[in-house]
Amino acid sequence: MADSDETLNQQLKVAFKNFACDMILVGRNARRENLLHYACQHNLHFLIEPFVMQGYALCQQDIEGHTALHVAIIKGHDNCLKEFLRLFERCKCLHEDHPLKRNIVRLFFIYSHRGYTVLHEAVRDRGNIPFPYIRGMLEFALELQLDFQDMEILGSGDTLLHLIVQHNRLELAQIVCQRIPELLERPNYAGTVPMDVARITPEMQSLLKNAIYTGRK
Repeated sequence: MADSDETLNQQLKVAFKNFACDMILVGRNARRENLLHYACQHNLHFLIEPFVMQGYALCQQDIEGHTALHVAIIKGHDNCLKEFLRLFERCKCLHEDHPLKRNIVRLFFIYSHRGYTVLHEAVRDRGNIPFPYIRGMLEFALELQLDFQDMEILGSGDTLLHLIVQHNRLELAQIVCQRIPELLERPNYAGTVPMDVARITPEMQSLLKNAIYTGRK
């Protein structure tokens, strides 16, 4: 009987432990943040990879529609972004059907309630993040061959290139014009192409003109 009681106690401990772990994995606070959001809010960068590997939802959105990566970008937490870029690098060798790779691809198409994807937020650069991190995200998205024409800002229909022009990100414009030239002629909902964006700088205008001319040769 003693052995039976001991076995039952051990089974109960395992059950409670597993239940508690499941609650932590799916649990969210009043702002609908999971632990991955919390880590990015507070720059706990060393927790990002372990959390992702343990199953914390990369694509889960908080009350504002932000994923954890949205949060890291908006907060300007360089070390968190470095961890995400490491995860991106790690998933390059994974099969297309691997859950981590599928989730990372999906992550680039999730919109906040303000209509921005993670790439849009990176270009807007509210958190003043270093350029190499923005470029790293863009280049990874390009390697995945994502459909950038299907990634416009909700409400305006601005493409990534419209946004780049609006924020005068010359280095990003150069990359996009070379790798996704079709965005040069892609209008937003108002029919405006990137070249016709209001307050375009002379430098940006020259860059776009050269790209259009080169593309028509």
